[in-house]
Amino acid sequence: MAHNTPVHELPHIKRLIDQGILIPTNPDISRQFAEYVEHHYPFVPVTGYTIDWQRVPGGYRLRWDIATNEEVADFIANTPLGIHLWVVAWYRRHEPSFICEQSFAAQNLDALFGLGWGTRYLFGVDRNQNSGCMFIWDDFIEIDGFTWLSGRKRVDHGDT
Repeated sequence: MAHNTPVHELPHIKRLIDQGILIPTNPDISRQFAEYVEHHYPFVPVTGYTIDWQRVPGGYRLRWDIATNEEVADFIANTPLGIHLWVVAWYRRHEPSFICEQSFAAQNLDALFGLGWGTRYLFGVDRNQNSGCMFIWDDFIEIDGFTWLSGRKRVDHGDT
């Protein structure tokens, strides 16, 4: 991906939008998510581009560059993102993000984000035909663009 090309202008993303698979959001959603993460999570001190998952309680990772689609789906299912049928693919702070089905995102991370694109995120969204979308900032995973998917282990609070 050319660094300055708007994501929605990339041919494969345009095609997914035209097919109704990706639904663009207002760019304000991207900015709000970025601000949430920046204010609630520790970033790696040297680069500042990725979250320092060693300092996040319950943080864990998966090598997505060698993982199967099933392993990616299992990883997502074991994070808070796993409770959402819909997710938001976040690319850049000042561009629209895109809503899609979680199952599509899990099976198509490479198409959505591609290796080498830099840090990206998937976060949760609850869609309701009457009230629109409720974005769940804290239910997310980070895609570093090269090797790792990172997130928090989901904790189920059942009666024991």
